[in-house]
Amino acid sequence: MAKIAFNKGALKAQKDQIDIYEKFLPSLELKKTQLLLEVNRARQQLGKAQQKLAVQHQQLQNWVALLSSTPLELSGLVTLVGWERHQENLAGLRVPALGEIHFHLRPYTRLGSPAWVDALVEALQQVARMRLEVSVLEERVHLIDQALRKVTQRINLFEKVLIPDAKENMRTIRLFLSDAERTAVARSKLAKAKLEKAFVANQAALSNPTEPMFIAEEG
Repeated sequence: MAKIAFNKGALKAQKDQIDIYEKFLPSLELKKTQLLLEVNRARQQLGKAQQKLAVQHQQLQNWVALLSSTPLELSGLVTLVGWERHQENLAGLRVPALGEIHFHLRPYTRLGSPAWVDALVEALQQVARMRLEVSVLEERVHLIDQALRKVTQRINLFEKVLIPDAKENMRTIRLFLSDAERTAVARSKLAKAKLEKAFVANQAALSNPTEPMFIAEEG
């Protein structure tokens, strides 16, 4: 803890610090509220996406028996070649969002292929999309949660450390100044009493001289 001076300037400096901390607290509290709303929304979106991905995975498993018995070559039927990401602003925080997803489909003859091949292609694309969406939502939740912790820590620092410390410093400085003022008053009274005592003693000496007075005799 930094040393503080015990004077009126230091007292004002501590008061100014409290004013600054209390000025920023409302904006920090507002940001905390906004981030809480956003992280809860992101968690709900993530939960729904995870559930949807689990369902799609299960549906994809239903194709396994069919795929094992078909003579068609299905490897490389759907290939994920890329996806786009962009940034969104949430309560002053930049978070990722999923953009367009690009697939490469190996050409196949729809007329000469079973009807379920089209459904399989769509199912493979949906699973890939949901995996990417879950990944991006997990990152969003992490970033928002991290920002929320930082804001909460800063609020706690102001409310539980900086403001109480500044108030305690003000109390200590006021006590010191009050004691110093009382000491100065007491010293002033003591000095005044000494001066008055010296003045009285001096007046007494003048009215009752100790040296004998000589009077000339007449001839």
